[in-house]
Amino acid sequence: MPFSQGRALLIGIGSYCHAPELDVPITAADAEAVAAVLVDPDCCAYPPDQVAVLHDSVATRAGIIEALDQLALHAGADDTVFLFFCGHGDYGADGDYYLTTHDTRLQGNQIAVGSGLRQGELIQKLRAIKAKRLLLLINACHSGQVSPTLETGRKSLSGHPLPDATAAAILATGEGRIIITACREGQVSYIGAGPLTLFTQALVDGLRGTGTVSSRGYVSAFDLYTHIYFSVEEGVRTQFNQSQEPELTLLKGVGSIAVALYRGSTALGTFDRSADLPEGTATREIAPARAEARLRQILQQTGDTDNATLNGDGAIAQGPGAAAVGARGVLVRGSNTGAINTGTRIDTRGGAHVGGSVTSGGDFVGRDKILFGDQTTVDSIRGSVNAIGRSARAAASSGIQPAELDALFARLEHSVARGASATRLETASQQVQRIKAELASPLPDQDGRLAKLIDGLANMVPGAIGAIVSAFGNPILAGVAGPVTKFVLARLQGLGDEPQ
Repeated sequence: MPFSQGRALLIGIGSYCHAPELDVPITAADAEAVAAVLVDPDCCAYPPDQVAVLHDSVATRAGIIEALDQLALHAGADDTVFLFFCGHGDYGADGDYYLTTHDTRLQGNQIAVGSGLRQGELIQKLRAIKAKRLLLLINACHSGQVSPTLETGRKSLSGHPLPDATAAAILATGEGRIIITACREGQVSYIGAGPLTLFTQALVDGLRGTGTVSSRGYVSAFDLYTHIYFSVEEGVRTQFNQSQEPELTLLKGVGSIAVALYRGSTALGTFDRSADLPEGTATREIAPARAEARLRQILQQTGDTDNATLNGDGAIAQGPGAAAVGARGVLVRGSNTGAINTGTRIDTRGGAHVGGSVTSGGDFVGRDKILFGDQTTVDSIRGSVNAIGRSARAAASSGIQPAELDALFARLEHSVARGASATRLETASQQVQRIKAELASPLPDQDGRLAKLIDGLANMVPGAIGAIVSAFGNPILAGVAGPVTKFVLARLQGLGDEPQ
């Protein structure tokens, strides 16, 4: 019998048209091997027309986004979605985490902005999938630092596993989300001597029923993960005397899900979701409130919110028809469904930012008050300033001096050096320097860029969040932080109080 509710998208980024030094051909073989076992009627029995495979030239950013859109279009609430990605994962020049694509470009030792699948884009695509059972498997920590891993050929891309904050946000994209990654933070994913990577070989064996047991005719996510964990952990320890521990991440209270038929079963029982979490493995549970907070944070800071209506302190709305009501500052972007007409007043008591046009009249009233006409009252303006109107005057500074920045960021740099993992230290240190450069030479739209850089640094080094907030608590930095930056800092300040 077919596993008619099963739908799968399998991605292997084996080659890179703009960065051939990143080529890892075995990842394409991994994707094809997983597809073969899923459609095998004697194993998982997925309908062949419900399994898509992308690798090499078709695994472009546009191709992957289209495939995810097709999943969202066709997958129903009662379906099971199986997503597999094998390639590279790392931070982009904008501070966001990316999964690479065939057309990824590099900017130094980082992913060029917009040339891979950004974390916010991935999260939005997963939110659109209505299926209440979704298993995401990611083999994306392929550093060239330890051989024989999935090497980049040269150290032009460090390679980082899925960040904890991104994983938490993915869990909040819908019901029944479970993530299995190939290794834990600070580890790398080994290839081994076979035709597939060790992780994928264990996955394929588990789907075939090797090392797994029948859960009333189905392969369960927990049983599959247990087999993958012990197979990979033992294999890497025996062959290379190193540690690689695949990690299972899910929301607290979420049970297992059926991901395939067990050896082509024809007699099925009711699937039992109450199975206990696997013992002795790298299992991580996330509190639902924390997952929701991470989801909101990533979507708001990467500009991937659509048709949002948000209320509360520091509310942000972006996208067509977006609306926001906040007590501590409002950011409006995108297209307004109506006009801001004569006499309209935006009073945020904390500074206002409006992207778009305002038609005649009205006050923007905040800590800095801007009135329509020739009267402008401000506390301080740094950067380029235009004065318009009779008797208008403008004075601007060129940014904070380097000596000031060095003193203000001394504690933060120390926290990054102490708190960053070995694989993230260089990237995190560069992120600090980009923040300092942004403050030294302010340009238009600085607020959005600065907010994104700060948020990216917090994701890379969670232990430095306190130092980030403290640095911008200094009056000098607080005076140049715009509403979006302040929103990020306020949210970061509250992360330490979130439930684990």
